[in-house]
Amino acid sequence: MNKAREFWTTPAADPHINPTPEIARDEVLAISKTPVIDFGCGFGRLAQYFWDFQYIGVDIASHRIDEARRRNPYHRFEHIDSHFDLTKFDGAQTIIVDNVLHHVPDDEIELMAESFAKTAPFVAQAEHIGTPRTGTLTSHCRPLDVYESIFGDFGFKIGKHTHVWNPRRKVNFSVILWKQRTSAELSGRQITS
Repeated sequence: MNKAREFWTTPAADPHINPTPEIARDEVLAISKTPVIDFGCGFGRLAQYFWDFQYIGVDIASHRIDEARRRNPYHRFEHIDSHFDLTKFDGAQTIIVDNVLHHVPDDEIELMAESFAKTAPFVAQAEHIGTPRTGTLTSHCRPLDVYESIFGDFGFKIGKHTHVWNPRRKVNFSVILWKQRTSAELSGRQITS
């Protein structure tokens, strides 16, 4: 069993450990005319911010998917395996990764980034960036340049980066909108108008 699966399938995983401010729904929907994928949706906390046809929640912990379905019966939730294959959700334009990646060990995060790149041109990440958070079962908080390197290897660049203060946790969270580079950017050509 991989480390991420081990964390999310243990009973000690607290459903309220994710106090991340809600990702700006309107901003996500402005770039995404198809359903968004809530990667690591847990109990489906973000489903309430989207119409049922706008949202697909996915998680590797089947008991969390079962609970998400119970709490949000009109939304779609799918169990995924530890290979993080999202290609069956073809056509999604945005993947939301809300307070998930700090639970993922370094050797697995590249698999996720690769899966994101194969699935959608935008990734909205909300995460505590930098110093480890205390009180979490696993914490792989990475500096922004590490995320830039990992996502950059799969063709992403930062489209927008904001900081949101979370008074409950007394910590700043980064909300980053990653976007796929254009083919011209990837080939190193400059576009002139």
